[in-house]
Amino acid sequence: MADTKILLVEDESIEAMDIKRTLESLGYEVPYVAASGEEAIEKATEIVPDLILMDIVLKGEIDGIGAVSKIRDLNIPVIYLTAHSEDSTIERAKLTEPAGYIIKPYDGTELKYAVELAIYKNQMEKKRKKVEEELLHTNEWLGYVQRAVKIGFWDWDLVTGKLTWPTELFELFGLPKTDEPSFDLWLDILHPDDRELAMENINLALQEHKILENECRIIRPNGKEIWVSAIGSTVYDEDGQPLRMSGICLDITERKQSQKLLKESEGLLRGLFDNMPSGMAVYQVKNDGSKGNDYIIKEFNQTSQKIEGISREEVIGKSLSAIRPNIDDYGLIPVFKKVWETGEPIVYPAKIYVDEQYANWYENHVFKAPTGEIVAIYNDVTQEKVAAEELRESEAFLDNIVENIPAIIFVKNVDKLDFAMVNKAGQELIGYSLEEVVGKNVHDFFSKCEADFFTKKDREVIENKQLVDIPEETIETKNWGKRILHTKKIPLLDKEGKTQYILGISEDITKLKEAEKALIKSEKRYRTLYSSMNEGVAIHELIYDDNLPVDYKIIDVNPAFEKILGINKEEVLERKASKLYNTKKAPYLDIYSKVVETGNPEYFETYFEPFDQHFRISVFSPSEEAFVTVFEDITLRKRSELKLKESEEQINAIFNTVNSGIILIDTEGFIRIANQHMTKMFGFNHSQFIGMSYLDLINNKERTASETDMGKLINGEVDNLFIERQYKRKDSSVFWGNLSGTRILNEDGSLKGLIGVITNITDLKKSNDALKNSLKEKDALLMEVHHRVKNNMQIISSLLNLQINHEDSDEIIKVLKESQGRVKSMAMIHEKLYQSPSFNNISFKNYVERLVFDIFYSYGIKTDSIESVLDIEDINLNIETAIPLGLIINELVTNSVKHAFSKGEGTIIIKLKSSPNHMQLIVADDGIGIPKNIDIGKTETLGLKLVNSLADQLDGELHLDSSHGTEFKLIFKELEYKERI
Repeated sequence: MADTKILLVEDESIEAMDIKRTLESLGYEVPYVAASGEEAIEKATEIVPDLILMDIVLKGEIDGIGAVSKIRDLNIPVIYLTAHSEDSTIERAKLTEPAGYIIKPYDGTELKYAVELAIYKNQMEKKRKKVEEELLHTNEWLGYVQRAVKIGFWDWDLVTGKLTWPTELFELFGLPKTDEPSFDLWLDILHPDDRELAMENINLALQEHKILENECRIIRPNGKEIWVSAIGSTVYDEDGQPLRMSGICLDITERKQSQKLLKESEGLLRGLFDNMPSGMAVYQVKNDGSKGNDYIIKEFNQTSQKIEGISREEVIGKSLSAIRPNIDDYGLIPVFKKVWETGEPIVYPAKIYVDEQYANWYENHVFKAPTGEIVAIYNDVTQEKVAAEELRESEAFLDNIVENIPAIIFVKNVDKLDFAMVNKAGQELIGYSLEEVVGKNVHDFFSKCEADFFTKKDREVIENKQLVDIPEETIETKNWGKRILHTKKIPLLDKEGKTQYILGISEDITKLKEAEKALIKSEKRYRTLYSSMNEGVAIHELIYDDNLPVDYKIIDVNPAFEKILGINKEEVLERKASKLYNTKKAPYLDIYSKVVETGNPEYFETYFEPFDQHFRISVFSPSEEAFVTVFEDITLRKRSELKLKESEEQINAIFNTVNSGIILIDTEGFIRIANQHMTKMFGFNHSQFIGMSYLDLINNKERTASETDMGKLINGEVDNLFIERQYKRKDSSVFWGNLSGTRILNEDGSLKGLIGVITNITDLKKSNDALKNSLKEKDALLMEVHHRVKNNMQIISSLLNLQINHEDSDEIIKVLKESQGRVKSMAMIHEKLYQSPSFNNISFKNYVERLVFDIFYSYGIKTDSIESVLDIEDINLNIETAIPLGLIINELVTNSVKHAFSKGEGTIIIKLKSSPNHMQLIVADDGIGIPKNIDIGKTETLGLKLVNSLADQLDGELHLDSSHGTEFKLIFKELEYKERI
């Protein structure tokens, strides 16, 4: 009691001091004494005591009753202390539902028992409310799970035959709620094909005491089929006879893992805790109080009568043993005696009492009345105990379902969207334990993109207060990689209708999606294969008479069937074979019926007279009474076999008459086959040749190289070999041969041997050597001619340079330098021509770059004064075009360098582009420009005359634009190269 705090509200200080001392002597703590209603309200809110002793008449504006009215929400029991016993005050006090009412003056014992009784009742009330809250919370969770996972429970009384199921199963089965559930009704909605198996499973479960597991189809009244999974267990009597079967039905049509628990027990569970009654009995003690007979019942309240099930008149004056025969074994009598002897109250905790009439749990609070009687306040807590046990079992059952259901179930707090719970399936999927997950959100486990998506859906649930169905969402897990989930998120609302939690149920549909893709791919592959096969395929079904096969009909054929037999699909389907092929007996019926009977496939080749064709047929049986034939038309092959013998003789004739040696060499390098020309070419007879090593035919000087080459072929480093080799004949004479060697492979890719074709090229090689020597002489002569031309041009350039050094006239020097530049331009063309493989293939881009560089160098142009911008297409020109075009560029660039830039600064642009019909040369500068009165076609200057003459030589059109500097544009075609003799 030292932990029990009592707030005393009394404005008489002496009286307050006495009451405080009395309470403290009884072991209670009095933390504060208030003297007014206002002060009582403040301290009650601050201290929150276990009991308030309240004087009604207090100083101030608020009296005791008014103060209690304002603090009723604190649920603190109140005992009024007052000298006022008038009815109006009592009635007004009753409105505040006090725990007691003590009229002054009173003695300490009366105060003691009133306080103990009030505190005890308050404790019992708190326990009752706690159990109710826990029960309500459990039932709410149970309801949430039921609605979320769509599970319906059923119960079948096997004795009476009565079958019960909830609203969820009516909805699941599509039945009106007015229908009476029965076993016959369930059989009626079962798919006819599933009834026999369902009954077998039920009988098996009942006979072998096994769990019922049924997966079957239900046909709803609207004709729609659904799949349900029924799981149930059976209760048996002592003789092993089944009494009842209970279980669940789960809609597995869309691969959902859902359940909705039955609410049949909800009323019972609530009813057990709706009222927590307390009984009171007063006993007169006689003798020494050591036996139940020593306690005579003196008083019995209404609640006790309800608890015991007997009236007051039936018990008054009787001993406790008379109504409780086994009370001496219960353990309560020693408590009574100790209280009677010491006067100290004792709480006897809940314990079960058992006799022939009772088996109940009771909790007793025992104290001694001032008049010496023993008073027992007791409660029958049997229902509480039973309810607590059932609650524990229900919670354990619910926890077991949630933890072991294959669906992922999780709960999130709304404020931070952190995990409050994740079941075992969810922990295994994301790869984290419950301890690692609780208190964290999705951003701690998934990528930002995924986490943002999950959070967005959570917000939708919170804002709309509605279920959000996410058919597919992809997550990256720690241990399982990428998974695809079907998730439903459900808002769990508090009493005010606000979303308090988010319940999530996810199903891993990765394998289902993979299976769907594989199925689609497989079906497509099968259909593609079936339709694109070159072989004809036909699916047949045997026709029986008296259990004997007498014919067969065609069920389906592929396009190749129609093509090979020349029959349309519509003409053959569902027709008997004997009618289709116009035969007395269905073709090959014995073979086909044997395949169907044994299940062993057959393969055979046959001539089919109705179509005058040969076929190779393979037949197998995929199912009972059905067989499939796969056939190919081998008519051409059969006819070819007849011609093969003829062709072999022709091949042998060609093999032995060809004008080259042919040999077949094995993998060790020994000759196995040789034609007649081979033996004749080397001087051996055929028997000597066979078995010789190929290397023995090689001239000794080339044996090592030949051995290396043959090793490359044998090892697979090369597949073919074409070389010239010196061979030696039987008489040791040497000749040149052209060898063509090839690998021959087996079907498995391994080497079978080598085939070689050797042609005598001795005379041809002599002719080729002579021709090569002649070409070398001509190349040397051409090299000398180019050398002489370049030397002569250099001599001319040198003579002009010497003349320049001896001239004093600037005009003459200028003319000599221009001539020197023209010589260099032609010399560069010859240089490019020498480097080119032909006269028709001079790289003009490199030529122009070199020409401009030399002009700038010869006139001493610095890089920071005049800039050259070249846009030359990478093209090749023949010598007929390159020389005049090079001279034109030389003249125009030289003219720009000398005359265009009065300040010594500017830009020269050269462009050369080709198109399918012509070529275009542009030489431009941004200098002072040519005077507009100058006609380039009638100019007297040598340079421009030369440009005009060269443009005519190219059959080109020359245009001048001097609006912005000077721009010469020449449009021309490449001249046809003329062969020189």
